[in-house]
Amino acid sequence: MLGATLPSTPQIVFDEDRLTVALPNGGREEIRWCEVFAAHGCKVDAIKSHVLFLTFDFDFGEFIETNDWMEGFPRLYAELDHHLKIAVPDWRAKFEAASPIDPPLLLFRSR
Repeated sequence: MLGATLPSTPQIVFDEDRLTVALPNGGREEIRWCEVFAAHGCKVDAIKSHVLFLTFDFDFGEFIETNDWMEGFPRLYAELDHHLKIAVPDWRAKFEAASPIDPPLLLFRSR
């Protein structure tokens, strides 16, 4: 990787099969859509703004966390229901109307 530059923020990349977060240190976090046990959304107070988070849980307790500061988040947010069967009608409106003190919104659970 001589001469290659690493991203300064994590990058979200996904396709029909999997979700990958490429980390600034060169590492990668990855989950296949069929391995997602649950997905949650929440807002966090970041003093000057709110940060939107989408978290994807594995069956065995690990998770991948994404947020709207990451490259690729707007596309993930827009296309999420193409990859998971979201259980909440109008989830984007509910997510955006939520406050940082609200509990995470359960969007998907595999069982």
